[in-house]
Amino acid sequence: MDALREIIASIPDDAWGLAALGAIAPFIIALFPLLRIRWHEWRLQRRVDEDRPLAREEQREIALKIGGEAEPFDLLQTLTASTVLPLLIIAEAAARETGSDFTVSGALLVLPLAGLLYRHWRKINDPPELIEQDDENLYPTYELPREAVAGIGFGVLLTLGIVAYAYSIAS
Repeated sequence: MDALREIIASIPDDAWGLAALGAIAPFIIALFPLLRIRWHEWRLQRRVDEDRPLAREEQREIALKIGGEAEPFDLLQTLTASTVLPLLIIAEAAARETGSDFTVSGALLVLPLAGLLYRHWRKINDPPELIEQDDENLYPTYELPREAVAGIGFGVLLTLGIVAYAYSIAS
């Protein structure tokens, strides 16, 4: 128990600040689209309530800013992200302060970030008509082209090669 207290005491204050920011950031990111749409809808309603009529261009401009419906707020996902992110930041800072090498502390930050970026990329690029969800299968039911798999694999291998080369030069 004393070793844990020493590790917690050795974590710098900036890591605790980053952890607090990491706990708040998922809520800000999740709520921003909802708040943006509500603000534009309020603005449109305010303009409608005024005495002078709206021009077609103004209506079109506001409708474009509103866009479609925002995704529903997923509380479980946001709570998970706001719990895991600060823990990863504190774990990385503790690993750095206890003297572990860069690969351990870097992996604690890079691997979850890569997972989040991949998930966001899939959410943006998956065609909505191909994503069919049922009770048993929660993942898209289509196959990627071989060229896409080969391209991603080559990109990962090239990135690993560059990182290994940079590491060999640095050491």
